[in-house]
Amino acid sequence: MTANVSSASLATLPGSYAVLQCYIQVGRDRLEDCRVQDEHPAGEGVGRAAIQRAGEFRYRAPSRIGRFGGRHRQVIAVAFPPVQAPAGGGDGGAR
Repeated sequence: MTANVSSASLATLPGSYAVLQCYIQVGRDRLEDCRVQDEHPAGEGVGRAAIQRAGEFRYRAPSRIGRFGGRHRQVIAVAFPPVQAPAGGGDGGAR
């Protein structure tokens, strides 16, 4: 999935992102054993949040000539939109 997306492209996104390396077990159609390869901004928990969301994705393991086998490595990018500031200047109207 991210073979077609460069790190430079991800860095131009307005929010945050994480790049995960995961595995797909044939017959389960879910990402497993994910590890953070990159995250932006670093050290802010974006990678951890992406790992939590990875369980929501469904994948089918790739096949070669109709044969499935074992576990397959998959690299994915998970992007999060920027957090919007509240209307009214961000102070919630408190005075």
